[in-house]
Amino acid sequence: MKIKKRVVQLLSVGLICGSLSVPASAAEVYQGWSEGELNTKNVGIEAVDHNGWVEPHPDDPYLERAAGETTWNGVYHYTRARMESGDQVITDSFRQWGWDYTNARSPYANILYTAKTYYGN
Repeated sequence: MKIKKRVVQLLSVGLICGSLSVPASAAEVYQGWSEGELNTKNVGIEAVDHNGWVEPHPDDPYLERAAGETTWNGVYHYTRARMESGDQVITDSFRQWGWDYTNARSPYANILYTAKTYYGN
């Protein structure tokens, strides 16, 4: 019985600690948008206005790209746009840095991939 209780305690501590851990990249990315979501996720940074969307290719109906823009007055920040498949990055605008307003557009990729945008400072 003591062994079962100890296992349950260890599992509980593991779950609690695991839920509190933050990936190393989390400090760099405050926010983002994912295709299929109505709006951005709120992380409590009210001075930031971030929008993301999909842009279709002008000539090829099977291609699209991620596009995003961020307004963060008085802050040097970046916007990033990517086409992703699960954890795999298909195309990437990389971080587009600037003061107050930034925008980014990924290279075009197949419409089956998911468009996502990110920002941070």
